[in-house]
Amino acid sequence: MKKFNWRLQRILELKEKQEHLARTELMEITEKIIAIRHAILLRQTNLRQSLAEFGRIEVAQRLPSHELMMRSAKYVGEQISLLRKKMTEFEEVKKQKMEKMLELRKFRKNLEKLRQAAYLQYQEDVKKAQLSELDEIAAIATARQLIAVESDSTGDRT
Repeated sequence: MKKFNWRLQRILELKEKQEHLARTELMEITEKIIAIRHAILLRQTNLRQSLAEFGRIEVAQRLPSHELMMRSAKYVGEQISLLRKKMTEFEEVKKQKMEKMLELRKFRKNLEKLRQAAYLQYQEDVKKAQLSELDEIAAIATARQLIAVESDSTGDRT
């Protein structure tokens, strides 16, 4: 009997590769988002610590460096804002990649269901062919026995 060959197998393999690639891209974007969150938290923590330390200094000693500290705090605040904006952009890209991956997964699973149905049909066809072959063999054997019985019975008369 011939081997099971499904015509859409290459498409299924392609979709599996595309899904794997989408999953990899999604993980990379997630790692970038995590790195940005870490950078934001680090800058916020450093800013809070710097402001707390600056607040502990006496007012007379604080005045000369007050303007520098405020510029530094403003700069760090701008960095945090830029990082948040960048993180929001990455989260939007992540959302799009997630939708793409889910769409690919759904398509792949549907192809797998079709493949399974085709394989079950193939197995059923193989069983039918085997039964038909067995029936044919049995019919031939029966015919041979009948011929043998007839030839024996006609051979006895002569």
